[in-house]
Amino acid sequence: MRTSKLVKYVLCRKDKVFIIEHFKPPQSLRSRSKARVCTLAGDAESASIQHFAERISVGLKCFTCEEDNKMTDNFDQTDAGDRYLIQSNALSGWFLGPRAENRDVFNELMNQTIDQHQQNRRKYWPTDPEYITKAQKWTPAYKAEKKQLKDKLKEMNDDLALSTPVFSPRFQGHMNWDISMPAVLGYISGMVWNPNNVDVTASPITTPYEIIAADQICDMIGFDRTKVEPWGHITCGGSIANIEAVWSSRNMKFYPLSLQDAVMAEAQLAGANTFKVNVPAQPHPQPGGDNPYVQVELQNCSVWQLLNLDVDDACSMAEGVAGAAGVSMDTLSGLVHPYAYTSIGIHSFLQKHNINSPRLFVPATCHYSWPKAATVLGLGEDNLIHINVTALARQDMNHLREELQKCVTNAIPVISVTAVMGSTEESAIDPLIEMLAIREEFKRKGLNFAVLADAAWGAYMRTMLIDPDSPEEQQKALRRKEKKGRQQRERNRSSIISNYVPISPLSQYAKDNLNAIRLADTVTSDPHKTGYVPYPAGGLSYRNGTMKDFVLLAAPEVFHSEDDLSVGVNGLEGSKPGAAGAGVLLSHRVIGMDMYGYGRILGQCVYGSKIYYCLWLHLAKPTDPFIIKPYIPCSDEDNDLAKTLIVGKSDLQIVTNPDAMGLLDRVGPDCMINKFGINFIVDGVKNNDVDLSTEYSKKIGRIVSVNADKNNYRVPLVIFQSIMEPGTFGQSLIDFEESLGLTVNNQNQFGCMVNTVMNPWQASGEFVWRVGEIYREACLLAYGWQLDPKAKHMFVCGDLQYTEKNGWFMYANVVGEFGKKAQQYECVTKLAVLNKADVAKIQKYQHNGGLLASNKKEEVLYQMLLDAAADTGAEFEFNYQNKRSSTLFTASLKVIDTPRIKHFEIQTDPDLQYPDHYQYFMYGEGGKIYLSHMVTKKPDFQQVVEVETLPVRMYGEKDGWLLWYGFPVTFTDLPVNQNNPKANPLTNSDRTYHIRFAGEKHKNREMDIVLEDNNGWFDNHVLNR
Repeated sequence: MRTSKLVKYVLCRKDKVFIIEHFKPPQSLRSRSKARVCTLAGDAESASIQHFAERISVGLKCFTCEEDNKMTDNFDQTDAGDRYLIQSNALSGWFLGPRAENRDVFNELMNQTIDQHQQNRRKYWPTDPEYITKAQKWTPAYKAEKKQLKDKLKEMNDDLALSTPVFSPRFQGHMNWDISMPAVLGYISGMVWNPNNVDVTASPITTPYEIIAADQICDMIGFDRTKVEPWGHITCGGSIANIEAVWSSRNMKFYPLSLQDAVMAEAQLAGANTFKVNVPAQPHPQPGGDNPYVQVELQNCSVWQLLNLDVDDACSMAEGVAGAAGVSMDTLSGLVHPYAYTSIGIHSFLQKHNINSPRLFVPATCHYSWPKAATVLGLGEDNLIHINVTALARQDMNHLREELQKCVTNAIPVISVTAVMGSTEESAIDPLIEMLAIREEFKRKGLNFAVLADAAWGAYMRTMLIDPDSPEEQQKALRRKEKKGRQQRERNRSSIISNYVPISPLSQYAKDNLNAIRLADTVTSDPHKTGYVPYPAGGLSYRNGTMKDFVLLAAPEVFHSEDDLSVGVNGLEGSKPGAAGAGVLLSHRVIGMDMYGYGRILGQCVYGSKIYYCLWLHLAKPTDPFIIKPYIPCSDEDNDLAKTLIVGKSDLQIVTNPDAMGLLDRVGPDCMINKFGINFIVDGVKNNDVDLSTEYSKKIGRIVSVNADKNNYRVPLVIFQSIMEPGTFGQSLIDFEESLGLTVNNQNQFGCMVNTVMNPWQASGEFVWRVGEIYREACLLAYGWQLDPKAKHMFVCGDLQYTEKNGWFMYANVVGEFGKKAQQYECVTKLAVLNKADVAKIQKYQHNGGLLASNKKEEVLYQMLLDAAADTGAEFEFNYQNKRSSTLFTASLKVIDTPRIKHFEIQTDPDLQYPDHYQYFMYGEGGKIYLSHMVTKKPDFQQVVEVETLPVRMYGEKDGWLLWYGFPVTFTDLPVNQNNPKANPLTNSDRTYHIRFAGEKHKNREMDIVLEDNNGWFDNHVLNR
């Protein structure tokens, strides 16, 4: 066994010399660097540093400096989260906030970061001249470029304002949410230096940052460091990490055969002929399952035996062979190279050893990166075996056993079996404990393989299970402290811990299997998912750090010696941003990687996902023309309990009820994603066609998603629409479809919906129930979009207005009608006039009286609004409001905004009641402000009135934005006339009324308004027909 060698490095700073004594293990076992620092007082020149000049010139391998608390004294540790009296308050300090509530502190720290970087530029060789002079700044060219930068940046920021609002609790569409403030600030702090972590000389600070952050992830996973040393690194994403995991597993699988070939052929390695290897006792697979592992001399090992080593034995084999042969590792590497799988290629290698094409096993719901891995690595997608999933979306262990048994029977090597710890759309956790037991079972049959955990979604969920006060975690902390030789910083602790905002524990099944990822051979994580850091930041962690060396490829320009710290030599990537590692590390350090840090965030999210599960169980009312069912089933008893104990209840009511919390522990997804299906009902009969149901769910998805042709500010909720493939989900999908009443076209794709809870503020029960109302309204809109007959829709036109942004436009309200399916809507839209000639026409006729406009081509209302939003608009016919006549004229109008569109409530709903006071929808732009009455049920009335005056304070910029949005107001001095609810309530002679509404930040606001008149446009006849 080779001994580690001591390498010295020197850092000169001010009046001190720092000598770094860096212990580096041999290349074959390299996994993690260990460094200690000595500080010598005195003049730098008095130290004999010439001996180390070459080392410094190729990049200082500095891990820490005692002066000024530099680098890893503060960063090279895995921290516990801080604790407070009200624990949820700490979470509020980690994010900018859905409404930028922390903008002041964020701006302060952002400015501090940029200022410090600028100061560092000025401090570097201060005697150098300035290259951008004051004289240049006065030149026309400089000023023109400065203006162009300013203008183009504003244009870009204006464009980006239309991005998907992932920061909002209303966004529940993908595995994405806001990013933590420490992650953003850490990323930017590193980004302005533009370090490239492909090579430590290009990133002397951020390469160690990456190593430390990845080491912390290894500790989070829980790898046992008492046996082998783990290793990890930051990748650009989970896809690259998964491909690398297969790459290293494949190379490791065939390396023992390459070693045997070299030992048998090369004289220098003859001494290793008798080196003993731990292999299956029988030279061929044993279907009966009685093939224990024994020690066999390398020269006598069969091909099958060497294909089925334990991972740790394969990792240590090169070291043992080199020792037995009496050669260095470098010499061994050179001698093995001509025989390696990676040298001669897959076809020649398999043919030479008469090996069947190897296989990989993944769940049917696997991420798309796994088929990529099979094809990129030349293994072939046909050799990627998809294991069926159960009704809980977890791998079917019976099917896995069947497929592995086929490999034993046919002597097919297995490279790896993958457990997904949180699937992409179901957040299902595979039964990893059972999969590890199955590996032990098949080892007795002579079949062995690597177990890979794709925990891109679930790795950080482990923080929910890390209690820093537990004996196990305290022992780990002590080992880290002793190993690193530095004082751990004490975290803030409070003697009383209060949750305040609820969290929900993982189910026992989830806990057990997440704890088992420490036993997997590789673990993929995604800091840019549940680590809340900016893209790109994935991660791959090896239980045995030596496994990484099977994919080590060193380029001369980035690799200098075996003592080099560069992480770029491992993995698929070349250049990689050092800023990513900086962002991950700072987020880890500030938030903490246990139940009080990341576990707090994710605990609230898990609670939210369980509440949403109960919402989807009971969102549809008995009278609604649609049904909703979550894909993950629950018992009838738990279904009933969800309605009784959870739906409509406050968080306090839920968390103080042990039965309610026990229910949340039993039901819902493994992690934080709910998948559910929806189907429509016509005249009490469920639709039975999968294709029509899919069409319906796609329409809902269009309503609750951000599209390029739709203003994101008009999307009140974002939920992801997806599809389920029969080939992936098998019988469980058919059973699910049949539970929704779908029996036709079951062989086709099934459209479904997915809501993801990554925002801890989504966990509020009160917010969840509001989301349910919004989604239900979307279901009713989509129902009409799908099933309404095409028709002409009449709009009450407001006055023609002009603004620079909109050109000539007018607000228009649809005329609703309870008795016609096509007309059962409230709608306020904004119509722009496309032709100047039409502007004159509209102004002329509006002078003589109010106008009605209707679409010339019959169409379903929602589709007509979409079509008319195109650049060409749509043709509308105009008539007077108060007198019947033939069409006065036609004009081309374009829908430029729709502040409100709502399907009438289902009139047979017994719970439908009039409000206590009259409610109107208030909106306006360009100086005009309108109120539209909000319809409840038959009988009722429609009315549009113009506001004459508002308080001066209502005309500010913020209120202008609020009026553009539109918002409901309550006339507090006008109780609803329950005896005659269709009568006009606006009868005050002074036309002055008192209203109340929720303003910015949901603050209650009240004011008096004066109307132009008490009637405006009023109808209680057509509506009630």
